[in-house]
Amino acid sequence: MKTHLSRCGHAIPLFLLNFALGVFPGQARASELPSRYIRITTHPLVKAIRSKPRILLTVVTHNEQASNVGCAPLYESTRAGEAALKANRQNTIAFAEMLKTHGAKYQLQTDYTYFDAMQALEARYPSIAASTTGGVSLFPYLEATHETGISIDPHNHATASINIADVNDRLKSVGLPESGVVGGFLAYPAARADWAQYGTPVAPLTAPATSTFQAKVLWGGASPNHTCDPNASGVWKPKDEANFQTHDSTAHLPVIGTGRNVKVLDYLDADPSDIDNRPGVEKLLAALDTGSLDPNLIYTAALFLDQCTLTSTEIGTLDTYLTSTIDPRVAAGDIVWAGFSEILKRWSVVYAEVPNIYDPVACP
Repeated sequence: MKTHLSRCGHAIPLFLLNFALGVFPGQARASELPSRYIRITTHPLVKAIRSKPRILLTVVTHNEQASNVGCAPLYESTRAGEAALKANRQNTIAFAEMLKTHGAKYQLQTDYTYFDAMQALEARYPSIAASTTGGVSLFPYLEATHETGISIDPHNHATASINIADVNDRLKSVGLPESGVVGGFLAYPAARADWAQYGTPVAPLTAPATSTFQAKVLWGGASPNHTCDPNASGVWKPKDEANFQTHDSTAHLPVIGTGRNVKVLDYLDADPSDIDNRPGVEKLLAALDTGSLDPNLIYTAALFLDQCTLTSTEIGTLDTYLTSTIDPRVAAGDIVWAGFSEILKRWSVVYAEVPNIYDPVACP
């Protein structure tokens, strides 16, 4: 392995330095970073990335249960329902392929209803997978063909019989690696917050109790009906339910801030002059351009979309947006595409786990 000697004589693998600098996006996976090389923040090449603020950007999609208006048509036991689910399968593949051309990192967060419906569809019509994904089911296909670009995470609105560990078991059953991501949770109000349970292993409700879900990171803090989602940019460890946007270094779980998350297609389809509805990444870029961001702190943002309602037109709209707005800032080094595991590694390697809770939403 090629190494570079630091000024204090410690050998540091070049792939780790490339990862920290974002020189070769997609080539270094978080699992390849040995713990003995963590915390090399005094190395001059690691300092280089902190010579300017950088925004770590991720594309995130959710699908939902049948109570969701956008997803319900995909689950109907009719020919129209089957056709809608087949079309969504193709659009999801096309969406992933489009993101790959931009070097984007994508966290696909799935609930059990969509997963079960897709498994049933592919079992009923084997020719669908045979003709489009080499005989492989949708989720393993996406993970395998976009190995460094896509993570598939459990997303769950818990019911009496299904929790996040059950969803995680479903993903494991088709050979997907465990991401350890809690893809959405209640953070506000404190009395309704449900994220603290993930500080310890969660046992499934319908699977063997030995198959627990161990969370590694939280993403997507929300409120009932999204009345006041406590969005912020950065990474920190929430202190407790009453102090979600307060860092506690002794806490177990870090949270990756969504960065003033909005549905990006809602913004692109509306009046672009509505600056209050801009995606968080654009607000961060505006702050960066005015010198308001600290290069010694980590900044995160997400481009969020609903998977169930993806259309070819929307995919084209986002493609155009990435080409015109995001790609030039990636080339300039202002934005770095990063999945959640990569963000956590950067938080350790580059930023020494210094918390950042930037531009938090103040909920009453």
